[in-house]
Amino acid sequence: TSPFTTANGGIRSAFNVSSVTDHATGQYTVHFDTDFLNTNYAAVGFVHRNGSTGGKVLCHIDTLTQQNVDSYRFMVSGTSNASVVALTTVDVEYVFLSFFGDQ
Repeated sequence: TSPFTTANGGIRSAFNVSSVTDHATGQYTVHFDTDFLNTNYAAVGFVHRNGSTGGKVLCHIDTLTQQNVDSYRFMVSGTSNASVVALTTVDVEYVFLSFFGDQ
């Protein structure tokens, strides 16, 4: 697992992660030290929200166009109203990701 703080993109434990790019609110790319052999690796993740985010917060991942052998781009989306599924990108306190595959 490679947790990082979204406020500054700081990596808390590297585990094959060289850097994190913060593109915009809730949009990040994780860059790997060692490339995967192909894009068939699995990504698992969750987030910790801060008090200002409110509502449900989930890790929304677009694997169709952003899963590369050397990086993984994803979005964190949430809503402040649990009865309305109108998700928007949000910054959260921490992101935790694990990647499983051949390198």
